Amino acid sequence: MSNTSQQPNLSNADYHAESAYGSTSVKQAEVPAVLQYHQNNPQEYKDCFRIGSLIHTCILEPEKLNEEYLTAPNIGKRSKADRESWADWFLEHGANDVPEIITKPAANWYGEFQKQTGISIVTPDELSKFMQMLHSVQSNSEAVSLLSGGRAEQSLFFTDDETGVNLKVRPDQLNDQFCTDIKSTRNAKPHAFARSIMDFGYHISQAMYLDGIKQVTGRDVQYRYIVIQKDAPYLCVVYQLSDESAEIGRVKYRELLRKLAECLESDQWPGLENNFDLSLPAWALDDGEQITFEGVTL
Repeated sequence: MSNTSQQPNLSNADYHAESAYGSTSVKQAEVPAVLQYHQNNPQEYKDCFRIGSLIHTCILEPEKLNEEYLTAPNIGKRSKADRESWADWFLEHGANDVPEIITKPAANWYGEFQKQTGISIVTPDELSKFMQMLHSVQSNSEAVSLLSGGRAEQSLFFTDDETGVNLKVRPDQLNDQFCTDIKSTRNAKPHAFARSIMDFGYHISQAMYLDGIKQVTGRDVQYRYIVIQKDAPYLCVVYQLSDESAEIGRVKYRELLRKLAECLESDQWPGLENNFDLSLPAWALDDGEQITFEGVTL
């Protein structure tokens, strides 16, 4: 792989198959043993992956719905007759090993079908829900502006100058001015999403994405979050991380990348360290490092 490359038509599956490190892996380097485990034990397909992918497709690339998704039939999943009906449906729609699907628990059927065919299944209720989420996004003029122009789901590959680690990012939407990240959440209020940023390390990913975009395209862009609540009325809001909080993410990203490089060099992947002087979190002590987001201090 060259130092930088931009592949706008690479599939999501092929992107994840590339050996470069994505932001999730970089964040896992916080505890290198965790990263090594996930490298050696790739995650099984989970229903949450299907749901997340569907939300992104509905909002970013709705034209692909007919290509990549099938609407589930109105069939139960309990009786022997139900299983036989599902087996016929799976076979009719391209599954090459139907027994492998229907011998699994019913909760795993959609994932097994997706692995065999590359096509995801969506229920009528799910499709209705996500179309309402799409309508909420389309009703937010700022969100519409962010999603105008540019391309969705481009794959960017680059080598970090300091550490030499090969990295990859896949912006949800990228145009000349903005990198836009779509997030679904149970609570889109500022204080709740600020907590999600901390819990899931979105600020760390943001720094890595901005670096990758700069290195590959030569452009300095701004980062925005389109946040959509998962439940009615499917509120949609656009957020920008404060400069102070974004800098915290950048410092942490560089720290984790250096740790990852050290592990790759030494092939040592340590776990957690013993700590006999444990303190309560800063928010409980009301001092220490604080993050400010949309006027809310955590």
